[in-house]
Amino acid sequence: TSGNHPTRRDSLKSTGALTVGLTLAASQGARDAAEPLALNGGAKAVTVSDSGAWKWPQYGEEEEQAVLELLRAPNYDPIYALEKEWSEFLGVPYCKAHFNGTSALAAMFFALNLPPGSEILVPSYTFFATIAPMRLFGLVPVFVDINPRTLNFDLEDAKKRLTKNTRAVLPVHWIGLPADVDHIGDWAKEEGLILLEDSAHAHGAKLKDKRMGSWGRMAIFSYQMSKPLPAIEGGMGVYQNEEDYARA
Repeated sequence: TSGNHPTRRDSLKSTGALTVGLTLAASQGARDAAEPLALNGGAKAVTVSDSGAWKWPQYGEEEEQAVLELLRAPNYDPIYALEKEWSEFLGVPYCKAHFNGTSALAAMFFALNLPPGSEILVPSYTFFATIAPMRLFGLVPVFVDINPRTLNFDLEDAKKRLTKNTRAVLPVHWIGLPADVDHIGDWAKEEGLILLEDSAHAHGAKLKDKRMGSWGRMAIFSYQMSKPLPAIEGGMGVYQNEEDYARA
């Protein structure tokens, strides 16, 4: 409209301001009526004890009893049981316990049986054991940038690193967060590359309802004492086919 009559835009502005003012006033009133924060003398919102938050690993009576039983009757049965249970847990056909995650990686690189000079795409940010054992077999690590938001393997950067010698790709699920292994796997299949997984941190983690360590042709886990599933020391190799399992 024209003249002294308010326009639709003016009306929206004024009613909007009024609504905001009323909302703020109501919010302030609700805050004034609410009980004070714990910081200001109110009741604590979190009452769970943090006494166990400063020690890792944490073992209970069941674990202690298992160690005692093994000391009294030394045998390898617990290792075989772990391999069987881990295979069932992941839904994979073959698992093999190793001394630690590093030795599981070494066995995985040996099982690949690739010619010296073969390149494997690896993230530029990981523990050295993801890479060092491959040098025992003449394999060449090619470093791929990481996504700064996830700290995981960046597929777009990996595409720039592809050469005629690239044979495999090895994403790491850093601090338990799954890498984009679905997309990485699709790309690897398109390029004829072997998909491997370093799942040292990712016990039980899932992507699209599928556990880490079950996506690639081979994978490894670590049970070192800082990991989510700690056994002081230990590792596991995961294999989708019998030939890799036997060679590892």
